Amino acid sequence: MILRWTVFLFLTLTMGFMGCTQDAPESSEQDAETAASQSTSDVAKADSATATAGLVGPEWRLTRFGMENPVEDTLQRVKVTAVFSEERRVSGISGCNRYSGEYDARRDSLMFGKMASTKRACPDPVMKVEERYLDVLGDIRSYEIRDERLDLYDEGGALRLTFRRGGGDVDGRQGASSAADSTVQATSGRVRSFKALGQEPGWLAVITPDTIRYEGNYGETMITFPTPQPAIADTGSVVYDTTARGHSLQLVIDETDCTDAMSGKPFPSTVTITVDGETYRGCGAPGDEDADGSES
Repeated sequence: MILRWTVFLFLTLTMGFMGCTQDAPESSEQDAETAASQSTSDVAKADSATATAGLVGPEWRLTRFGMENPVEDTLQRVKVTAVFSEERRVSGISGCNRYSGEYDARRDSLMFGKMASTKRACPDPVMKVEERYLDVLGDIRSYEIRDERLDLYDEGGALRLTFRRGGGDVDGRQGASSAADSTVQATSGRVRSFKALGQEPGWLAVITPDTIRYEGNYGETMITFPTPQPAIADTGSVVYDTTARGHSLQLVIDETDCTDAMSGKPFPSTVTITVDGETYRGCGAPGDEDADGSES
């Protein structure tokens, strides 16, 4: 009887041991798969960190389409930018509107998803730059950063877009902000003029591609100035500085909402004008209407 129990106990322990040894390979395979998966994830994260390290942070300013040299004249006056975030989002100004969307970067590869954009309308030259820029983004497949320069290439390796880090001037000329899109371009696109007015004392200023006509003190003073090339201040203001026959004029346009003190009419821009040292403030708008609302 004792012998039978001894044999039974021996066989039970032996089978249990064999069962444990058979489970071991399966556990080892699972551990290997987990380790491999973790390794792949670590490599992907390393690729992601490497790719975005140079892109993320600064504002990149478009300076060229492809190999065009230097850049289109219109692009010199239109601001096109790209800012990359660590959350794989890209955003910026596409010339007239603001845009945003997703991007994917892997070491030297770069692809953009579909972009969302505001729906503001600007003169034809600005819109053509914007449409071309957003269209080219869809063709981008790789990139290269050299010093302060970012080059984007298509699938065939052709250079399509060149940016410079930190914005700044394009070929020594300061580019236009979104404010300029509705004011500077108003004098050269399909919008015929920019007009502004103020009260106490009443004044009117009309900017066309050739002249700035100023009427001061309810029309008692009338001076016509040549229209200069406008400058863009760091704040985004559009600034006209000009002189004529011993008179001086500085007209500053800010893209901030304004309400006329007399009529209560709203305007999209605030205007500060200084004529012969005297400064006045008022409102303005681009378009085919006079500042007082009558048809031009």
